[in-house]
Amino acid sequence: LYHVGWTHASSLRSGESVFSSLAGNAVLPPEGAGLQVTSKYGSGMGVLWDGYAGVQSAELVPELMAFGGAKQERLNEEIGEVRARIYRSHLNGSVFPNNSFLTCSGVFKVWNPIDANTTEVWTYAM
Repeated sequence: LYHVGWTHASSLRSGESVFSSLAGNAVLPPEGAGLQVTSKYGSGMGVLWDGYAGVQSAELVPELMAFGGAKQERLNEEIGEVRARIYRSHLNGSVFPNNSFLTCSGVFKVWNPIDANTTEVWTYAM
């Protein structure tokens, strides 16, 4: 989570979220804050547990949290609490070599290598 604390420090400080304490890497992430999985072929996924609203707090996005809570209850019943927890978490991932995504910020990217030193990136906001 080194990247999160430095790169996103100002946004982490702007709200009160489960990630706010990571701003500037002032503290280590709590034990069990998430997980990272990679494949030998370059694809991977990171999960920050229970970060459904990203850097916003529940007070800043009540409609989003209400929607997510209702969906979470339904998922708990349909697929079980352990698997449903992924839904309310922040996911970041890449499918090597051309795709990456961030669920909480709703970003999907397509990476297009042009030559050895140039890559074109198409970013879609959902």
